[in-house]
Amino acid sequence: MDFILMNKNHKVLEFSYDESIPMITNITQIYDKNYLPYYINKQDNKNLIKLLNNWLAMRFQKHTSWFKKLAKTTHQVNLLDAIFTKSYGLSLTDEYWIKSAYDKVKWEDVNFYSNDFQYKHFIEVGLESRKYDYDNVDVLYSPDITTGGELGKCWVIDANKKRILYKSTNTFLGLEPINEYLASLICEILELPHANYSIQILSNLSKKTMVSACPTFCNENIELISFYELGIHNSNYRDDFKKYIKLLEEKEISDAKAKVSKMLLLDLIISNHDRHLGNYGIIRDSNTLKWLDVAPIYDSGRSMLTYLPTIDLNYDNELFVFNTSGVSHQEVLALISDLVLTPKQIKALKEIPQIYKSLLEKYKEYTNIQSDENIKLLTNKLIKNIQEIIKKYEKI
Repeated sequence: MDFILMNKNHKVLEFSYDESIPMITNITQIYDKNYLPYYINKQDNKNLIKLLNNWLAMRFQKHTSWFKKLAKTTHQVNLLDAIFTKSYGLSLTDEYWIKSAYDKVKWEDVNFYSNDFQYKHFIEVGLESRKYDYDNVDVLYSPDITTGGELGKCWVIDANKKRILYKSTNTFLGLEPINEYLASLICEILELPHANYSIQILSNLSKKTMVSACPTFCNENIELISFYELGIHNSNYRDDFKKYIKLLEEKEISDAKAKVSKMLLLDLIISNHDRHLGNYGIIRDSNTLKWLDVAPIYDSGRSMLTYLPTIDLNYDNELFVFNTSGVSHQEVLALISDLVLTPKQIKALKEIPQIYKSLLEKYKEYTNIQSDENIKLLTNKLIKNIQEIIKKYEKI
């Protein structure tokens, strides 16, 4: 079958797709190289077919465990053909989509930024297991199909027509929604661009469920490019830090070093072990392809020891930084030693643990915290992290 990769109403390239393999087998025409996805365009186009197949696999989460489990359960070797032939491969993080070469449909007819999409099914099952019915065309017509990650999640349209991402939990303590909100509060203090997370309780499921909720920070003119897609993670964390900042500055991103440093500072404060290469990046204008800024901070839920069956305050002595694991707190602090905090910011950070404690108490019944003693331990962990950071600015 012949398909066209589109960027809004802009033709990018035409390709042939063999459903029996299933794989892209031929590029029949390139309309505009400049509008190829960044992941593809920055690399050697001699391997264009391979790169495009890799991009599709990433877009449709072909390599994630839930996708493989679904393929096995439904006795299908690969579901990629069903996904992009029925859902157009639409997303809420960029403006790329795929249509049949013979289809007259336009961007205005199908995009998820201005058109309704299916989501009630995903609230009911997506927040639990992400078990999707790929034979149901209506269910496929959703941005959930191109939303990565193992966590239960779904996109919804609220009463104000905003596109909101709900995320549940999949860790032992189940603190992800609280941690997302905590990260937002700290970003406010640090004056760091961030997705605006809130905590919501859904009462229309089999049981009341706590989720985080945040609106998309992309739109019809702004797309997200992850750090992974930038392709500069080939060395140790110190070199990657320098290369990332240099690239941002070359693209005229203001306060680049401070923003990257603040992201690392946030992760130190909340003991975030999940800042993998898809959890940050940049945003750019999808019309002009101009880089606009670092992406707002998102996906910080897997932090504050939520994944541990036993709360061990000494567990997280090392972090994952860029593509390097096992980086100590002191090494990270040394990396961001030029970062300056104001007295007002220091004062506000000191108040954060009490706010976090109140959140843990308020939403205790929706978590697996189990005891007030564990709330105390988690609060003390946050206090310890903050003290470690601000002692460089004043004696505590």
